Amino acid sequence: MGCVKKTKCKRSGSRIKPFVRLAVGAAAATGVAAGINAYIASRGHRLQSYLPFRHDWYQWDTGRVAYFHAGSGHPVVLIHSHNAAASAYEYRQIIAELAEGYRVFIPDLPGFGMSDRRRRPYFPDTYIRFLLEFLRDVVRQPATVIASSLSAAHAIRAAVEQPELIADLVVVAPTGLIESTVKPEHPLPLVSAALRVPVWGQSVFNIVVARSAIQKYLRRQVFRNPWHVTEDMIEQAWLTAHQPNALEAPQSFISGATWLDVRDDYTKVTQPLMVVWGRDDVINPYVRNAGALSANSQAAIRLIADSGALPQEEQSERFLDIATEFMSENGHAPRRSEDTTE
Repeated sequence: MGCVKKTKCKRSGSRIKPFVRLAVGAAAATGVAAGINAYIASRGHRLQSYLPFRHDWYQWDTGRVAYFHAGSGHPVVLIHSHNAAASAYEYRQIIAELAEGYRVFIPDLPGFGMSDRRRRPYFPDTYIRFLLEFLRDVVRQPATVIASSLSAAHAIRAAVEQPELIADLVVVAPTGLIESTVKPEHPLPLVSAALRVPVWGQSVFNIVVARSAIQKYLRRQVFRNPWHVTEDMIEQAWLTAHQPNALEAPQSFISGATWLDVRDDYTKVTQPLMVVWGRDDVINPYVRNAGALSANSQAAIRLIADSGALPQEEQSERFLDIATEFMSENGHAPRRSEDTTE
């Protein structure tokens, strides 16, 4: 049916044209973004075994989980923190020396490192169950668990749920003990929502994990001494963050979906418990947590000077001394070197 009056047709057309132009522009911009994403992805390569230790695979709910292992003796399980480029690489400074006296396991958590990164939501229970089932199926005897940041909170909950699997526990700057690390205090859900938008979410993530952004984050927030941040460290983080589906687990962390309130759990830990904190941690400062830490009178607390959020990297020798002394006091002294086998 034709228009009754040409003027009405013109007016209608004039109202529609801006929307058409907008749709065409959005489609073109999305196409450009997709092309840029594809180019960035092509610059990376499949993450290979990046630590000089034997690695194996554990088949779990989320797919294959990679883990490194070395040494013999009392088992020690090292659980890395959560961030956009997290992996077992975080513990590279202490594995070899620790393996001289212990049997050491270092998994890449589900959704990180060489482990499968399936498109699925990740929750605290994902990582709590993983830790408990990894201990049961792979380690197969009560172990010392050393866990950092958010993973420390997950380990605290795991220690309460199944204490028979965890002999003692070392937690590094655990989250979940004060309100600001129980619920995001910044508008992180907005960022998480952006990450879930097809094409554009990957573009946002690519900005977050650009080499310059990684370098800035490590030097200004994670480490007390910026000269500890090496090119190899930046390159490893960049490569880890550019695996297929690399944004899946980090967006759950950014949104707060994997965060956990362990204020009550912390008071219920019955195993020997050591809390280690970098004195100069600006991400989750010790001074903000000191009051909460007193809720468990049995917990030993050690501050490591001249260190930020990752004392196991920045002051590895001091960290090892603390961890080894703690385990020895609990009946888990390192094996003599002449008795240790690979």
